[in-house]
Amino acid sequence: MKQTKIAYGLKGRKLVYITDVDKGAKCGCVCPACKHPLIARKGPVRTAHFSHKSGSDCKTAAETILHLMAKKIISSSNHINIPAYDFTKKRQSLSGEIFKHSEKIIPGGIVTITNVHIENDGRRGNFIPDLVVEAYSKSLIVEIHVTHKVDRNKLKKIRKNNEPCIEITLKEDDALLPENELRKLLLDITDNKKWLYHPKQKEAEARFYNKIRKINRDKRKKKILLSNLTKQSPKYRSHNPNRSHNPTNSRAAFDRAIYNFVKQYDRAPSIEEGKRIITKLTSNKH
Repeated sequence: MKQTKIAYGLKGRKLVYITDVDKGAKCGCVCPACKHPLIARKGPVRTAHFSHKSGSDCKTAAETILHLMAKKIISSSNHINIPAYDFTKKRQSLSGEIFKHSEKIIPGGIVTITNVHIENDGRRGNFIPDLVVEAYSKSLIVEIHVTHKVDRNKLKKIRKNNEPCIEITLKEDDALLPENELRKLLLDITDNKKWLYHPKQKEAEARFYNKIRKINRDKRKKKILLSNLTKQSPKYRSHNPNRSHNPTNSRAAFDRAIYNFVKQYDRAPSIEEGKRIITKLTSNKH
């Protein structure tokens, strides 16, 4: 049976690295997840690691270790580098067009840590964050993702709480890294960090949905105006008794007139303005 390789064990109440303990069962360590005895394997060929003495495969060992190390490292640090937040949202309009909206929420950079709350100490109403980092008067929720991302239910609670939140992703193999390399992943690198929520994105979302609503309103107005063109087409023909009516040409002319109006005024014409456009088109034909 394949065993999960880890490089940290629990000795007493302290999490220790493989290089800091004796070889074999003399290490005196247990698994931080299942609490079963560990064996320190420190041979000349394979990477030094702990394995379970019983031979069992503890599925949650790596995740538990990485959560514990993340909390230890971040809570003892005075800074964390956070990524820029480029908010992007897509939506399909009524006409089938894909509308995309992007704007920068925050620039990112080094944040000074003045205090850290871990799990229950940082409880937020009806959910418990992995960590809450304080930077003077501001706070940042930090979630650690190894095998389980923040689910939709927790994200909904985070949004309701209206507090900034980032997620840091670590791989199970990272449970073999020494503490100094884990520090780089958690504190300095930003490629493995992503924003789950920021209060400023509410304003960006509002601007996005307002634009979508405006586009859809303009499309509906144009549809009504096109319908009016169809209704008035007999009048169009009556001004041209010696010329056969071509509805395609009429529609194309109307579309060009609407396009020019929108280009000039950055909005769709009202019903009355549409009627005037139709009148102008018909008057130009006789």
